[in-house]
Amino acid sequence: MPTRAETPPVDTSSTRNTHIHTESPSTDFESPHIRRMQSPTHAPLTILSSSAMNMPHLNTDPSLLKSSTGTIRSVPSDDSRLGPNSHDDSPTAQPQSQNESTTPTTPRKASYNSINGSKPPLSRQNPSATGMPRGVVRSISTEFGPTKYSSSNVHVVEDIPANDGEDFNSAIGKANLGKSGRVIERLTKENDMLKRDVKIERLRAEEALDQARLAESRFVQENEEWERKLRDAAMNSTVLKRRERQLADAKEKIDAERHKAEKATEGELFWKTEMQKLENECKEKVEEAQSRAELYEGRNNVMTNHWKDQEKSANRTVAKLEKEIKMIVKERIADDEKITMLKRLAEQQAEQLKTLQKEKDDVDRKYEEYKAEKEKSLADIKENASKQQKANEEIMAETQKVLGELRWALNVKKHVKDAE
Repeated sequence: MPTRAETPPVDTSSTRNTHIHTESPSTDFESPHIRRMQSPTHAPLTILSSSAMNMPHLNTDPSLLKSSTGTIRSVPSDDSRLGPNSHDDSPTAQPQSQNESTTPTTPRKASYNSINGSKPPLSRQNPSATGMPRGVVRSISTEFGPTKYSSSNVHVVEDIPANDGEDFNSAIGKANLGKSGRVIERLTKENDMLKRDVKIERLRAEEALDQARLAESRFVQENEEWERKLRDAAMNSTVLKRRERQLADAKEKIDAERHKAEKATEGELFWKTEMQKLENECKEKVEEAQSRAELYEGRNNVMTNHWKDQEKSANRTVAKLEKEIKMIVKERIADDEKITMLKRLAEQQAEQLKTLQKEKDDVDRKYEEYKAEKEKSLADIKENASKQQKANEEIMAETQKVLGELRWALNVKKHVKDAE
């Protein structure tokens, strides 16, 4: 969060020198050391004293606004106020002190009477020479020491005055030759500086208000931006969580399909090995049958050659062997079907066993719950019985006590005279 509003760039092309009039006529003997100053960019507000606020001849010009870079905004010079005697008015300055706003004015003991007709501190400048629009340059005299803002790092431009040999001050006339004249002139200068300080502080207050408004608008914009980013982050978090859930579901589905594929691969390998075994056995049996057929064929040939009468019996034997082979093949196929059926039955029995095991677990759990509840109820019964027994004992003790008291009372009535 910004603590100070950022200042927009200043347009130097529109800056003009401003002249501010005061009512003090004591400017004929200003110090020849004229300085032009710029105020600090972010000068703090200072509290004006009641005496400074109630000083006479203080008029604030609403057109004098400070720019965002710390200098006084340019305003058109008042030609009606800049008459032929405008060079006799007291100039004002824009000091740049931020930490020494309360430093008292310490006029240095320069030669008060050594001013020999110095030129007025406020004068027209040549626009082509200064690079500025036509107007009056704001300047401050430093003859009587620095102002209360003069200790800051202010850019100072000194003008070399021309001495015309005059020794006259319009504020006190020829009285500056004495001590009272110097005191009056010093007080007049301090009064002018205080007037300038009051105007400067007012301008600073206006600048501080502008900066506060700018900071407030910037804070509102940053707050809206932060809320928008917060909403975007919440939406992104929701979308990310939903996608994570979808990813977890997809992973579970992939694992299930992988498990099914592994089972199918294992079954395929098993059946491939079984088929390979069956094929080998069938090949062996076929080869054996072929060898037998060849053997019988040889015997048949021998018998045909030698015993033609045995042809029919040999043919019957061959037919019988062929039937046996076919029967063996059919039995093998039936065995395969039985194996398949038995596997299915085994799977069904495994599922039934799982169901039965689950039911058994449920029964065990319910039995444990029943057992725990029974023990709890038994403990409650025992506790209630013990409480009842204690209560009965207390009642019996109280009854015995009352009975003893009654007996004692009866005995007292019996043995004591005048006893009621």
